[in-house]
Amino acid sequence: MRLLILTRGLPGSGKSTLANKLKDEAQESGYSAAVYSTDDYWMQDGKYKFDITKLNEAHEWNLDRVTCGIKEYDYVIVDNTNIVWKDFKKYVRLAITHNCRIMLAEPMTDWKHNIDVCDKMNTHNVPKETIDRMYHKYQGNAEIIGYAKDMMDTLNTYVEIYEYDPLGLF
Repeated sequence: MRLLILTRGLPGSGKSTLANKLKDEAQESGYSAAVYSTDDYWMQDGKYKFDITKLNEAHEWNLDRVTCGIKEYDYVIVDNTNIVWKDFKKYVRLAITHNCRIMLAEPMTDWKHNIDVCDKMNTHNVPKETIDRMYHKYQGNAEIIGYAKDMMDTLNTYVEIYEYDPLGLF
């Protein structure tokens, strides 16, 4: 059964590093894998050019890529912040529709909830005030999993959903 991995965390917390590590580990174990990030939408000529007015368009663009990828790869990794349930909802519905297991994956970095360090580490110049706002809105994995299970109940369809365990993935 295919696996949809949804990374989550503040900008600068190590999500992209984790996403690429998971892809590499999957491939080394004989699985096909791909990483999809909404940030890719903003890359132009090797430079990150964010435009808030196109944020919804960018997320839909990434969802479309994930929709194609879920049919092609064993492991599809979504490298986004995924701070609140609203960020997850369409991806969870997609996984349910395609009978994919779902894993929530947060970086295991010591600074993943340290706003000052994330501010320094983030590569897209996300303002510290934005990182702080995201930190204060952050919903825990148990809450996100609860919402996903409620969606499954409503759709009367169930797929496995769990949290990342760095020792037990492969």
